[in-house]
Amino acid sequence: MDRRAFLQTASLAATTPLLGGVVPRAHAVPPTPAPTEVPASAIRDLSRALGGRIITRGSPGCGTFNTLSNDRFNSVQPLAIAQCTSVEDIVACVTWARKHRVPIAPRAGGHNFAGYSTSPGLVVAVTDMKMMQLDQSTGVLDAQAGIQNQDLRALLPQGGEGRWVFSGGTCPTVGAAGLTLGGGFGPNSRWAGLTCDQLQESTIVTAEGEVVVASASSHPELFWAIRGSAGRNFGIHASFKYQLAARPDDKSTVYGLEFWNREKCAAAAKVILRGMRTAPATSSILMIATTWTDGVGCVMWGQHFGGDPAAGELKKELLALDPDLSFERKAMWWDAQSWLMGSPTEPRAYWDRSRFVRDPVPDEVVDDLFRRLERYPGTTEERFGQLAFYGWTGGVINQVPRTATAYCHRDSSSLVRISGVWKLGEDRALGAAPIPEEIRGWVDGAWKVLVPHATNESYQNFPDPLLEEWGPAYYGENLPRLRQVKSRYDPTNLFAFEQAIPPAAT
Repeated sequence: MDRRAFLQTASLAATTPLLGGVVPRAHAVPPTPAPTEVPASAIRDLSRALGGRIITRGSPGCGTFNTLSNDRFNSVQPLAIAQCTSVEDIVACVTWARKHRVPIAPRAGGHNFAGYSTSPGLVVAVTDMKMMQLDQSTGVLDAQAGIQNQDLRALLPQGGEGRWVFSGGTCPTVGAAGLTLGGGFGPNSRWAGLTCDQLQESTIVTAEGEVVVASASSHPELFWAIRGSAGRNFGIHASFKYQLAARPDDKSTVYGLEFWNREKCAAAAKVILRGMRTAPATSSILMIATTWTDGVGCVMWGQHFGGDPAAGELKKELLALDPDLSFERKAMWWDAQSWLMGSPTEPRAYWDRSRFVRDPVPDEVVDDLFRRLERYPGTTEERFGQLAFYGWTGGVINQVPRTATAYCHRDSSSLVRISGVWKLGEDRALGAAPIPEEIRGWVDGAWKVLVPHATNESYQNFPDPLLEEWGPAYYGENLPRLRQVKSRYDPTNLFAFEQAIPPAAT
């Protein structure tokens, strides 16, 4: 990526090719063979059973409906995509898939990093299920499973006077379903909690086609499991109920900084990794460093509010590094949140590895990471490496015990993500596109530099299909209990995928 393109991207608040949404477009990809022998009459039967519509492989518009954020998986062509409009539609899909032994995958926003929201079988899309209702007196939000961050952006501000805050992310087209089920964080999570911490109940269609409501008093083990286990493990979710957080202040200070060389970017990363270990919950920041064709640059988006003077200390330390560009504004709360939101971008192929950080990362390790970033293989405007430092963890997240929900990452101060991005051509092969060997070596090499100085845990909402010990990394000591829940609600592993929680051994 060259400097001009980087700065244009940076101007879109917190959006990047990895954090941004998807502009749908079709691909000239020939159809893949059916995963099993499914007669056309069976698909017609499913179509008649649905209130929504069926998009079959090769039908007009199939490419648009099958567009995912990670372009690596856009050549995985489903047998059919069911555009569900109700919980009854989801039941019909699950029952049909079980009867015909067809792989099944739910899809809300299509942002799963490892392609787990697609399948060569049946994709159950809930993207048309977008009804929402907010009780202004209590802050209880009832929402169908197809809502996205951008839908909530329109609902919550209420003309700038809104009282309630949904603890979501910054990418407009990320679905709230996947966000919630894997934990879910953003610029407000350090004071408002994770998205899954706001969840009060969810309506779920299980592998047997049963509709259950999981909450603290109904199916409590399932309710424990869905708060952090990631999607596509225990069933397909039709709706969610959240208890939102009250807006903490009338105003918030937001700021953006850019550094245009490797040394300054590394210095800024050190400040963030140190600062987030002690920063108050009213302070948060995201930094993304990117390879340019002539070096390395970084951009960051921060927020702080309230009367605690410590909330602004991180910003002061970063300003002392003499940024090449800076922006600061104390704005009304919802204006500040709009600035922090991103904008949609085109799909790109990428592979990510992540690790949570708790203890100090030595300065020489940070310097090593940035030197490696500068040596990303074959940098162009469409092929580049990234290092991301998420100061969105910690705060009140860490006040919840590790075993209180399936989300176990309750003792970290930051999350570091290492990404390789590249462009695929239109004449691609069928199925998931392979990771170029030189990019795979670069990402893996940088990740191994970080690993000895991080926790043993990775973020399940940034799934890594090449992560070897993914079970303990995603779920820690909660994995055995999750396997027990899997045995009860999906004992035959209908909702199977490469990193599906396995049923407990019998």
